Amino acid sequence: MTMANVRKSLIPKLLLALPLLILANFQPVHADISGKVAESIKTNCGNIKTSLHQLQAANAQARVNLGRNYEDIMEKLMTNMNSRLVTNQKNPGKLLTITIDFNENLGYFRRNYIAYDDHLSHLLSIDCQRQPQEFYAELEKARDLRSDVHFNYDFLNSLIKDYRTELTRLRKELKI
Repeated sequence: MTMANVRKSLIPKLLLALPLLILANFQPVHADISGKVAESIKTNCGNIKTSLHQLQAANAQARVNLGRNYEDIMEKLMTNMNSRLVTNQKNPGKLLTITIDFNENLGYFRRNYIAYDDHLSHLLSIDCQRQPQEFYAELEKARDLRSDVHFNYDFLNSLIKDYRTELTRLRKELKI
């Protein structure tokens, strides 16, 4: 499914869901967790926060490395290859479309990671011993935001594979 098709199918659905999403964001979020879960959060609060701090640090390093790799792929491979093809009066065709989608989704990756990291910082500011319900609700939201980042990661990697496949096809077509 192309990005254009994804947009065409998702935009009407998002427009219908937008008022509900806006209302949901203005309502306080409190997870309904059992007493055992709340007690476990209270008891293990220090360990949970230590693990989350370690996760945040590891994620930051991974984000920097991935960001650099994605930028290199975009600038040193995709953009340069597309320019060479145009300079040599060859139509980059699908390669150009993949490059545009990659650049757009790289922006989503950045924004979603920042939203996730900001929310993780917010989560770490909550006193999980005094507010286990709120802590758990915010933990769930952080998981959802992390899932968005993972989706972007998977999609960017699939675009890289698509670019490689199309480049191989074009090389055979042009006999280079």
